Amino acid sequence: MVALNLNFNTLSDVKSALRKALPTFRSAHISEALAAALGFRCNAALREHVAQIEQEGFPQLVLLNGSSFRQRLAELGGSAATSVDESIFDALDANGKVLIATQPRTSASIAYASARAQGWRNMLVTAVNAGVAQKLFSLMPGDNRWPMPRDEGYVYEFAFDDDIEAIGYVNDAGWDELSIHVALRPTGEGRRFVRTVNAGFYAGEAYATGWLERRNGAWLQSSPESLRCRKNLLSRIASATAIPNGFGDRGKVIF
Repeated sequence: MVALNLNFNTLSDVKSALRKALPTFRSAHISEALAAALGFRCNAALREHVAQIEQEGFPQLVLLNGSSFRQRLAELGGSAATSVDESIFDALDANGKVLIATQPRTSASIAYASARAQGWRNMLVTAVNAGVAQKLFSLMPGDNRWPMPRDEGYVYEFAFDDDIEAIGYVNDAGWDELSIHVALRPTGEGRRFVRTVNAGFYAGEAYATGWLERRNGAWLQSSPESLRCRKNLLSRIASATAIPNGFGDRGKVIF
């Protein structure tokens, strides 16, 4: 799956590529189907949102859903849309500027099969979502925005699964990667210990670390072995709903 760095220029580029790939479909129908692929009810709503993003000046990556694209195209353009491949966006040029990869080749070998692995995944996804929502960093290479001095990293607060108190720590790991630490139900000194690698229960009742790739694409480098969690909390964090907003949730650690 790929994501779009959402702005009017990238929308135009993707629309042009789709028109070349699907020459028999009307331009307006492709625009509406592209809006659906990005999670919007119509092209007008999408363009209104993009105008707001450009005014704010904060990049937003949105995953492109090929199934939603084909379904909307079928509603507008008839049965011919059944021939459209749901992986159509993956076939376009994911060059890191317009379409951004969210699944490295190594993602196929990673399955969050255990409760501990799923818990790690949910904690890191939620922490990245919260950091982006608070505009501390974006998913684009080098775009770090937390308060100075940035080389010391930053601790931030958010809620996990709606009602579990959580703190995150973000710092630049070099090569456009971010180091992300997360603690749930933090201790009294959690804000100090969450900065530390292998802080474990000194930071909170659950603690995990990971890296966010941003140079070759946007995805988490999977390291579920870093999770430390109280037994009475594990099933809760493993069963939580955590949907990545514009990035992938798996890939091998880059050494």
